[in-house]
Amino acid sequence: MVQVMELEEWLQQEVLRIYEHNSYSEYLGMEILHIRPLEARVAMKASKELMNILGGLHGGALTSLADMVMGLACATAGKRIVTLGMNVNFIYAANLDAMVIGHGQVIHNGKKVLVVEFTVLDSESQRLLAQGRGTFFVIGQIQKDGGGALAV
Repeated sequence: MVQVMELEEWLQQEVLRIYEHNSYSEYLGMEILHIRPLEARVAMKASKELMNILGGLHGGALTSLADMVMGLACATAGKRIVTLGMNVNFIYAANLDAMVIGHGQVIHNGKKVLVVEFTVLDSESQRLLAQGRGTFFVIGQIQKDGGGALAV
């Protein structure tokens, strides 16, 4: 039987407080769907403003979703981070009004560096749109008393 660990309540609340007031993710229409230790899911609608000249969801928007979901997964480890680097493989384009879901999973939770893998799927067709990996540098810990903003 698989045991599913839950986040400590204070950490869950602090992570959600920080990320739910991120003006860039709000501008892109991102919504946190799920967080648990070392894992996160975030949704984003492929709105008209986020489409490229070919009519698909812009790669920059997909990359922003990937960075958001990976940073959020790092935060569930209680760590404040900055992105060192990431690679993105674009597989398929999302059409206008598609709901896309990013999933991030920490695969290395070190003291100074975290490595996270991500996928982005079209929620209706389950078609893989993008996948890749990011590396994140730890700049501090998330404090129980709300000690400071979380860098992403």
